[in-house]
Amino acid sequence: YLFVYPGSSTESFSRVARRLLPAGILRRRMLARSRRQLAEEHDKHAGRCRHDLTARLDAARRRFGDALTAEVDTTITTILRAAGRTEELRTLTDAELEARRDAEERLEAAIDAAVALSGDLPTR
Repeated sequence: YLFVYPGSSTESFSRVARRLLPAGILRRRMLARSRRQLAEEHDKHAGRCRHDLTARLDAARRRFGDALTAEVDTTITTILRAAGRTEELRTLTDAELEARRDAEERLEAAIDAAVALSGDLPTR
């Protein structure tokens, strides 16, 4: 933070007053002025810190939200890919089952034909 203390228009009078006023009065005035300035500086810098903290929290929240959105998008994409792959595997499995059924039907037909032919053969 930049701390700038511009001089006041009454600064020259306060130098003269320091020389002319008794030390007790001067000390009380200087302490009162210091307390006022301290309170003003505290308020000013507390406001700056509060603004800085708010800006940092907003940026962190924004980054967190972006990262969370990216993770959710990645998860959705992965789930969709897995669902597509499952559908492909299911289709392949259905095709394999159909091929096996066809092969079994051909085999049964061949067995039935062989049995029918064997019935025509003479027995010993």
